[in-house]
Amino acid sequence: GQKPPVCSADVFTRRSLFGSGGVPSGAPYSSAMARAFMASSRAYCPTARADSCTAEADYDLAMGLLHYAPDHTRIKICGLTRAQDVDFAVNSGVDALGFVFYPPSPRAVSPQHAAALISRLPAGVDAVGLVVNASDAEFAAIRAYAPITLWQFHGDESPDECQRLASGDRWIKAGRVGEGFAFADFSLQYRQAAGFLLDALVEGYGGGGIPFDWQWIPKAWASANAPRVVLSGGLNAHNVGEAIARLQPCAVDISSGVESAKGIKDAVLMGQFIEAVRLADSKKPMR
Repeated sequence: GQKPPVCSADVFTRRSLFGSGGVPSGAPYSSAMARAFMASSRAYCPTARADSCTAEADYDLAMGLLHYAPDHTRIKICGLTRAQDVDFAVNSGVDALGFVFYPPSPRAVSPQHAAALISRLPAGVDAVGLVVNASDAEFAAIRAYAPITLWQFHGDESPDECQRLASGDRWIKAGRVGEGFAFADFSLQYRQAAGFLLDALVEGYGGGGIPFDWQWIPKAWASANAPRVVLSGGLNAHNVGEAIARLQPCAVDISSGVESAKGIKDAVLMGQFIEAVRLADSKKPMR
């Protein structure tokens, strides 16, 4: 049947991906087979049950990083390199995991290793591919192995380059925010992006664990773009509550703030961060 209007384009049913008539049991959500099946009409809420598709036990809805809900901040953990960290993050209910394809980074993974980690993701957890000024050949190598569901352009890529490389896939653009950052120009220039990731202006391309001054973000811009904003840069369990209360972003992104060493995530820190986000959400005014 056709996708009902009440179900947004990034919502699909988890259980219909598997079993008879669908993807064979055991096939990972992010496999090429599963992604192809997701694109078919059977992967969406059936029209006949559109009015109850969010309540029926047989139709688990998967959302992903950029499914905006004012009372539920999405969570992305970036720079994953180990299977046990992927499993803990997934079991803790994160919405996206980021995989770094930037060789100078200590968190960089090969496309093959990323593919193995992504195969552990269930339906609804976005596999975000972070690239920095990648060449066509580098991008093609990543795409050949790693089933990325959302691209993160974290370098100096132009809007045209982002569009061309993403080739129809969803993508977000990172803005390296320093004093005087032109937010309106940035969002206008990259208006075709699915989201805007705000990171601190540091030496290199992110991962420095240093926050920028959130007061630099114009309130009107933050409000208008809230459904597309992913806040990053020096977040941790101690400051994320203030960030959410102040900016109400769609999502928050963390890497170094949940690490015991670069590329090695700490389960205790991940748990504390996720708990802090949920606590901040619980304090939001009722809508």
